[in-house]
Amino acid sequence: MSNKRFILLYHGVTRSKSQGIENFSNKHICANEFEKQIKFIRENMTPVTLREIAFNKNLGNRPIAITFDDTFKNVATVALPILKKYEVPATFFITSGFIDTDRIFWVDRLEHIINHAKKSTFILKHKSNKIFQINSHNEKIEAINQVKKIIKSSKEKIHDVVLEDIEQQLGITNHLFVENYKNLTSDLVKRLHKPPLYEIGGHTVNHEILTQLSDFDLKHEIQSCLKQLEFIVNKKIDLFSYPEGQKDHYNNVVIDAIKKEGIKICPTALTGFNNVNTSPYELKRIMVGFMGAEFPFEVINDKFIVRNIS
Repeated sequence: MSNKRFILLYHGVTRSKSQGIENFSNKHICANEFEKQIKFIRENMTPVTLREIAFNKNLGNRPIAITFDDTFKNVATVALPILKKYEVPATFFITSGFIDTDRIFWVDRLEHIINHAKKSTFILKHKSNKIFQINSHNEKIEAINQVKKIIKSSKEKIHDVVLEDIEQQLGITNHLFVENYKNLTSDLVKRLHKPPLYEIGGHTVNHEILTQLSDFDLKHEIQSCLKQLEFIVNKKIDLFSYPEGQKDHYNNVVIDAIKKEGIKICPTALTGFNNVNTSPYELKRIMVGFMGAEFPFEVINDKFIVRNIS
C-alpha cells in the first residue's frame, strides 16, 4: 500500500435539491457526503497537493490529492469551505470559456433538454436515425447515456449540431435556471487559487475533446485557457487536465502541445492509482460520485480497505 498514490476526481458539491432527472449521474455530490469523505481523508490518509503526488518521492502514509474538473460555482461556494475546514489541499481544473457566463456544458444541456422535453420521442439523426422514447425517468436517462456515448466516441466535434437538432424536435427554446449549472465568476476563481494548498489549472476553453481538434484549435484550447486564467489570478499556470480524460481523448500529439505551453502536470480521468514513477502527464484519478462511483476507502476493524482499483 505504501507505494500507492491516490488522486480523487470530483466535479461539483451541492446543497441544491434537483428536479426530475437533473443530476441523476450524481456529478454534484451532496455536501454532507463530501464532508464525510474529506473528514475520513484527514483522519486516515495523508492529504497532499497534486504537485507532491507528481514530484515528491517521499510522502506520508496513503498520500492522496483532491482534484475538481469543470467550472461549477458550487466548487468555490460549497466544496472549498469544507476543504479548508479540514485543511485538505485541492486542485481545481477550470474550463475558462464558462467563467462569468451562463453557458451550460453540452452534457448538462442534453440533460436539461431531455428533462424538460415537451414531446415523448426524438430521433438521433447522426449515423443511426435511432428513435428514442423518453416517457419515463429510466427512458430519459438511457437516452442521455446513449447520446453522450455516441457524441464522445465521434472522431469529430458534433455535439452542437446534435443538440440543436434534439432541442428543435423536443420543443426546448430556452434553458431554465438550474443552480447546479451555474458557473464560477472571476472573483470565485481568485478565491480558489491560494497556493500552495489550493491551485487552479486549465481544462481548455470550451471543454472540447482534444484529440478531435485540428492543430490550430488544439493550440487555442490550451493556450487561450491558460492566458485567461493567468490574467484572472495574475500568476503563471502550469497545471492542466484533459477533458473527458479517457484513452481516446489524449495522445502524444496532445501531450506535446501541452508541454509546449509549459504545463508540468496533466492528469487523466483513467481509474487507478499512481506510484513514484507515474508520468505527470498520465496520472490516474479515481472518480467519486459520478454514475454511482463510490468513495473507494473505508476502515473495518482498524484495517484500512481500498476497494478494487486497477
